[in-house]
Amino acid sequence: NVEGGRKEGDVSGGDCCASASVALSLPVVISHEYNFGVRARLFYELGNVWNHHTDLRSIWGTTRSSFGVGLNIPMSIMSLDLGYLINQKRFTFSLFMN
Repeated sequence: NVEGGRKEGDVSGGDCCASASVALSLPVVISHEYNFGVRARLFYELGNVWNHHTDLRSIWGTTRSSFGVGLNIPMSIMSLDLGYLINQKRFTFSLFMN
């Protein structure tokens, strides 16, 4: 049963949280004269929210993680991300405009 993007039994909050992110960012070189500052990146992220009395095994078992690729385009002040949510086995797409 899915309601509002959450599956039945998903926790929606807590009083403790942790997250970590690792990214590798490289310039996208179109030619030696023009690179426009465009950067591609690979990323891995994980995080969780829990209540302070939760045991460590439960916390690790419900940690969510994702990996993906991104493209940062500074001229248009835009970032595109394509990620894969490992625990939910689905893809996500994000567009950030500054």
